Amino acid sequence: MTVNDDIQPKVELTEKVVSKLVEAAENFPEKISGVKISIAGRKDGFFDHKLSLVDQGQEDESDSVQAISESLNLYIEAKNSVNLDGLVIDFDPTDTIANGFVFKNPNPIWSDPIAIKLQELFDQQVNPAIASHGGQINLIDVKGDAAYVEMSGGCQGCGMASVTLKQGVEVMVQEAIPEIKELIDSTDHTSGENPYFASEKK
Repeated sequence: MTVNDDIQPKVELTEKVVSKLVEAAENFPEKISGVKISIAGRKDGFFDHKLSLVDQGQEDESDSVQAISESLNLYIEAKNSVNLDGLVIDFDPTDTIANGFVFKNPNPIWSDPIAIKLQELFDQQVNPAIASHGGQINLIDVKGDAAYVEMSGGCQGCGMASVTLKQGVEVMVQEAIPEIKELIDSTDHTSGENPYFASEKK
């Protein structure tokens, strides 16, 4: 996605989040300039948001800057500024998925027509077909004629994962969406439920 330089994304932080971030920065041993919000990928139909501390002198000049407090900034990832605009970050101590941080993003996870078709195919055909084996395949990114995916559940670490992907899912995708020539597995299979082999590196 091309980022419009005129767009200044706005991210809303609740008071609870501001308090947590300021506390984390104050307790960190190194001098912190701010906190960066980025998108690590897309999983289960949602953006995979990431919060990380930014050391002083390590700021990315292309990121948008928003004040959190007098001494702490929020850096909004440049390449995903459109997808982060309008994001609301809250804190719920009972939500353990992201250490209590709750991300409410109003933006669609895909704007590319091919990616939208792929997501629909995964949701309606691919994942229902492999759900009986306790597995799931998530669309992470689309670059050119390749789609990057991540396998989870019973598929992560399974010795037949490569066969499932190449001989099953990839064939299904190519028949439905001929613009996609290859599926690339970006899964860390060594950390799955049944680690069997190292993930492919391409």
